[in-house]
Amino acid sequence: AAAPEKAEQNRYPAAADREARNPAELLPLVWAGGSMVTALAILFSNLHFYGRLRHSRKLVGQEGKLTVYQCRWLETPCLFGLLSPAIYIGEMGEERELRHVLCHERMHHRQGDHLWSLLRSVCLVLHWYNPLVWVAFVLACKDMEMSCDEAVIRKLGENVRADYSASLLTLATGHRIIAGT
Repeated sequence: AAAPEKAEQNRYPAAADREARNPAELLPLVWAGGSMVTALAILFSNLHFYGRLRHSRKLVGQEGKLTVYQCRWLETPCLFGLLSPAIYIGEMGEERELRHVLCHERMHHRQGDHLWSLLRSVCLVLHWYNPLVWVAFVLACKDMEMSCDEAVIRKLGENVRADYSASLLTLATGHRIIAGT
């Protein structure tokens, strides 16, 4: 009677192994899968955005070491690119707004925000399972923008604070904002 039982076990060795396997052994596979999905999502998102920028950009000029392009569909100006970043702008209204936007994007470059963005993305890939890392990612992006705004105001002087704020609000809302005193 023992022989048929042993034959039954040998016929399905994978099932016997599965029953004896510790579920914690699967955690590295789950982590690797989540990291892979997160990395691919970030990569494809950036490649798609780059493709849209590349196919619709029009050269505007140089701003220091940075090339400036215009993409009519772009709602928010940005610094994009890792090895050779460039400034991308949408439709710009007044010369004053353009000056503020270019100063803001140059400041992002000066502070290395394109590199910090890569580091934030690596943190998300490695710690995709941790909701605090996602919160930190969002807060770090907001801090980066506020730091950049503060640096621009320091560079341009306190007397431009109202005009600079009006430029930011105009870009954010799409409606002309008149600076108050």
